[in-house]
Amino acid sequence: MNSNYEKNIFQPNAFFKEKYVSEIYPKGEEIILSELQKVKQIDDNELKLDEIFRWEMHDWYDPLWEPNNFYYFNQSINYISYNNESNKIRTNNFFAFHHYRQQTPSGVYYGNDPYWIAYNKVGACQELSNLFAYMAAQSGIKSRTVQTIWDHQWVEVEINGEWKYYDPWCAVEHGYYNSSDENLTFKSKWYNYPENFRDNCHGMAYVNFYNDVIPNPVATQVYSYSYIWHDIKKFEIF
Repeated sequence: MNSNYEKNIFQPNAFFKEKYVSEIYPKGEEIILSELQKVKQIDDNELKLDEIFRWEMHDWYDPLWEPNNFYYFNQSINYISYNNESNKIRTNNFFAFHHYRQQTPSGVYYGNDPYWIAYNKVGACQELSNLFAYMAAQSGIKSRTVQTIWDHQWVEVEINGEWKYYDPWCAVEHGYYNSSDENLTFKSKWYNYPENFRDNCHGMAYVNFYNDVIPNPVATQVYSYSYIWHDIKKFEIF
């Protein structure tokens, strides 16, 4: 076996596999249950979502927002860490999905596992949407995640019988939310009807699908239509 693979891939995998069982899962479960107790005391579903959102964004670190603060964890090439801290970890998705997969003992990718995410509070749209959708569902709100072929991911929630997009990543990426003052003035930008997604969040959504809805994997085509119509108007095709 290549000694570099042993040191930089297999050993980190073994380390986090053991840590997941002994620390990450039980601590992540404790964190989640504590927050759910707060959320379930709120009657209004939209206010529940606001509480989940603020909780999720607090102490969150995204390598896309702070690239200079992230490093390969202990010289591994399949895990990155905020300031090399062992409790602020994100997997390198190349290895997570293609080689030497980083998974929980039950086979869930770390980037999809709410306990891993709640414990580490590190990631981009994948982790943000998966944790948010899980917390919403556990709070009694129907939720599902949407993925594009260009790898952006967000959440849809059902409120009063209508589905709306809810995109925590968009909120921060486009300056609609400032975690220092928790102001929700621009909430209508990242929590809105699908036809508004193109103008508010700007992510590519021509081809999209639900991550967790079977046997209906194709997401609403309202996203795609709004993109196509926007580009038709932009280039004055008609």
